Amino acid sequence: MFKSMTSSTQGPWPYPDRADRAGGVSGLRKAWLRIAAGIRAYRAALARKRYLRHAMAELEGLDDRMLRDIGVSRCEIGRVVRYGREL
Repeated sequence: MFKSMTSSTQGPWPYPDRADRAGGVSGLRKAWLRIAAGIRAYRAALARKRYLRHAMAELEGLDDRMLRDIGVSRCEIGRVVRYGREL
């Protein structure tokens, strides 16, 4: 019913490291996890950008007849690579 506010070997109640002992994540670890997630998102964005550039270069390398065969005009290459072709 009453909470003990006396100090013990582990410090006053509630213990500051209680989340760590209960399987929770400390504040510093949360910060590092957020930084790591940000780095992963940045790397994924760079990979997608590289993929799009490669796909655009491939389509730009085709002649007009080949582009017409697949239903894409030269001015639509960027939009088609990013968003797909409307059917």
